[in-house]
Amino acid sequence: MNALDQLACGSNQWVLANALYFDSLTHRFVRGDLEIEGERIERILPPHASDRDDCLDASELVCVPGFIDADVAIAPGEWRARSEDLVRHGVTTSGAFQRGFPEGDALSACGGVRRLVYVELDESGQSGIETHLLEAFETPNSRCMVLPAVVPAHIWSASSLLAIASEAERLRKRLCVRLCPSHDDEREYLQTRFFTEIGLLSYLSILSGETTLFGPADVSRQDAAFIAETDVNLVCGSSLVRAALVEHRLWTHWLNGRALAYSFDTAASHTLPQAAADIAACTSQACDAWIDALTHGAARALGLRDLGSLASGMRADLCLYDKPASWRGGEGSAAFAELLATARPRHVYIDGLAEVVNGMPAAELAVAGMPDSCIANQNG
Repeated sequence: MNALDQLACGSNQWVLANALYFDSLTHRFVRGDLEIEGERIERILPPHASDRDDCLDASELVCVPGFIDADVAIAPGEWRARSEDLVRHGVTTSGAFQRGFPEGDALSACGGVRRLVYVELDESGQSGIETHLLEAFETPNSRCMVLPAVVPAHIWSASSLLAIASEAERLRKRLCVRLCPSHDDEREYLQTRFFTEIGLLSYLSILSGETTLFGPADVSRQDAAFIAETDVNLVCGSSLVRAALVEHRLWTHWLNGRALAYSFDTAASHTLPQAAADIAACTSQACDAWIDALTHGAARALGLRDLGSLASGMRADLCLYDKPASWRGGEGSAAFAELLATARPRHVYIDGLAEVVNGMPAAELAVAGMPDSCIANQNG
């Protein structure tokens, strides 16, 4: 059975047989059979050990986890177009900040990519969002999650920051904190508040393992010391990730047991290959950390416990690449990065469902001649 056959048959019990897959624990590619049960990986067996009838032969394919872009900076009306670009490049989960709750129609139209919506809460009684609405909000899209968020630059009262953090804790939801995006914004914040953002959040004891900081433009030694004393997780753009991983700047403060997620600065088609090419030439430790920041490290940073790695019980978010001729197994994160720098995935699955087949979005296969009933069977 090839990928088109698997898409057509619509089976929710199948096996990716003899795949060279990436083991996030060892940072090595190994052979195995990945048995898929519905939206999850049921188990991983030694190669050729599965007895399932619906079998996708992956002996000439490389399987890696779907990538996570923690902050794609997509406007609400751009999701459909941008999500197609993301999925084509293997991004299966993406997040974006938004003022106000998204409309149901907008969520339904966001495409196959799993969407995280960080709803910004503020202190304005007229335009602000009542936090109780966050608890009652329901999305018609099973691939959408809404999380509370705050932008300290929009908040003038420390009590408001504490109230928002307390509400997120009450709802048992991760609090997403968006920091100033540029050095000029950071300086203006310091001049008007007399604290750095990280300094104030640390003073208010808001930084914790259930909080994720997004997009610091830079981290001073003092702010790095504040971060080092907490379990807070980080989402950073390519420039700051490169500074931390390649130049080893503040290395111990950044990766001392905390999760680090990566955020593409522009479209995935431009940022991901270039960043991968840069990292592939670095140390093995830097390569491991960068790959983690795209996969299970990003999932940890966002509190997504069943995403980011290929293991039993995890969601079946899979990217399948053509196997380079020189690969024999045992390749590490540097080879993974080189693969991302030079190739796109041939097939992409989200929750065990094909979203890209032979480089084409599954929704376009009907136009290319595949019967509508096949796609409806697979995605219904």
